[in-house]
Amino acid sequence: MAVVTEEAPSQTVYALLAQLQTVANTCAVVASRHSHVVRAVDILQPQLGVVLQGRKQISCGDTQLNIHVGEILLSKRACSVNVANLTDDYGLCYATVCIPISETVLQAARLLQGEAVLTMATEPAIACEKIDVCAQALSAWAGAVLAEDEVAARLALTQVVLHLVAQGHSALLLPPSKDLAAQIYDLVRNRPAHAWQSAEIEQHLHLSGATLRRRLAAQGSSLKQVILHARLNCALDMLYTSTWPLKTIAAKCGYQSVNVFNQRFLQRYGLLPVDIRSE
Repeated sequence: MAVVTEEAPSQTVYALLAQLQTVANTCAVVASRHSHVVRAVDILQPQLGVVLQGRKQISCGDTQLNIHVGEILLSKRACSVNVANLTDDYGLCYATVCIPISETVLQAARLLQGEAVLTMATEPAIACEKIDVCAQALSAWAGAVLAEDEVAARLALTQVVLHLVAQGHSALLLPPSKDLAAQIYDLVRNRPAHAWQSAEIEQHLHLSGATLRRRLAAQGSSLKQVILHARLNCALDMLYTSTWPLKTIAAKCGYQSVNVFNQRFLQRYGLLPVDIRSE
């Protein structure tokens, strides 16, 4: 029986990965020294995830992917995923650089691509691509970020998006859907430590309490649940991207008790914060 081996990344890809590593401090890097599984992770906008070390297993609905070094995880729209972040063969580290794709970049790509992109809506929310398909544009983006040239960085990232669309990922360009829960989610994520009350959110969204509750119920949610999920999503980001102790992260996300924070985190994600990062 033939043995299938994973193809090693080329020297060009390794050079690009090294370049991306140098810009890691300017964007979010999901890193851990422990292999772990996290369920129900909210991805809030289109983004690229380039695996620098280790590998990632991810599922969303019927789609299951294995992402290795030199590959891109493409999230085409907001979605909830289950993730296994696995350290490298030496058990040293897992790291992925996350590159959010702003609505400004997507609007530019829509204008350049034209109306042809609006023919599809059934693509999976996530996909895997070899980094080679957009290596030159991604390298240009990294160079512009290092040079602190925001305009050049947006232009390069627009080219990355167009290369991915050319590979069949047209759903990237679908306009975002901002339902009520997503609007509240964004509010809470901007101020996760704030003691959010229904009246304050009603005033901000110009809705009555009854309308707010009815519309959230129609989405299968509640205000309490949206606030909880938004705060825990912030906490998950902080665990991966900061060196703050757990007590600080808990407080920044609205929890004065670390024990309560641990309980809520476990209920939501299926693991404790220390399973991601030891104190």
